[in-house]
Amino acid sequence: MLTPGASREGDGGMVGRPRLEGRVGMLPWVLAIALVVAGVAGCATTGPGRVAQVEVDRPIAPPLPMDAADARVLATVSWVLTSELGLPLPWPLTAHFYGSQDAFVEGLVLRGGADAGSAREQARYATGVGTARGIFIRSDRLVAAPLVVRAGLFAHELAHVSQYELARGRRGGSEQWLREGFADWVRFRTLDALSLRPYAESRRRVIEEVRRAGPVGSLPALGVLVSNRQWTEARDRAGSPATYGQAFLATDWLVERCGHAAVVDYFRRFGDLDDRARNFHDAFGAAPGQFAEEFRARLPALL
Repeated sequence: MLTPGASREGDGGMVGRPRLEGRVGMLPWVLAIALVVAGVAGCATTGPGRVAQVEVDRPIAPPLPMDAADARVLATVSWVLTSELGLPLPWPLTAHFYGSQDAFVEGLVLRGGADAGSAREQARYATGVGTARGIFIRSDRLVAAPLVVRAGLFAHELAHVSQYELARGRRGGSEQWLREGFADWVRFRTLDALSLRPYAESRRRVIEEVRRAGPVGSLPALGVLVSNRQWTEARDRAGSPATYGQAFLATDWLVERCGHAAVVDYFRRFGDLDDRARNFHDAFGAAPGQFAEEFRARLPALL
């Protein structure tokens, strides 16, 4: 899920949850018609209290116009995830846009399958939420947002959708830091693939933000960023750079060591076995605690 404070640009922070009904794809003029039918014209400009739905039934290859409407952005970002990164997505895809916090909460409950308490908690900070039923977006926070922000947000949330797809719709006990770190890894790879920002530049920005968050000893360890509750408490206490930023750097190093296919395999394993420690070890060849210690030792050099 994406939070407002996770980036200096406003392209946020993130998390995943439940899967929906959906559909678009087609040619650009058909996409435009779909937007009008859904009740949104242009780029994430739904007004306060308004609700819109965009459905995409297939990915569309780049290039991506700078003034692309949300349906085209969603379709092109999904192409990067499926064609470039090898991540599965359910078809059709559905994106729900809400023009106020109250509408966002209601949508997460009625269409996302969330309970009221968790929906209110997510709406308190999230700009987007990726679920097994589609992605849910606070459009009132994206008014006039540039393409790099919208594409990054969609990529992050679709990564969460893919995590559910890999695990056959289950959340399971997968590490929250890895769920969020991999969603940001996908976000930055997508921006790079679309020539919106080089991956190295995104990584450099994250390192700078984590460095400003404080000394390594003050950052929460990966071992206390495992459950969603632990993650939320640490994010509220230490901030987004200390959580999202650190999770991305840990994931980036994990991908460097084992390859991104190993991360995909890790999430797929939860479709058969909800065993966090075993799935981590089988996918990466190390216990989660061992990797956490090694990353903690490496972090000062990274910063």
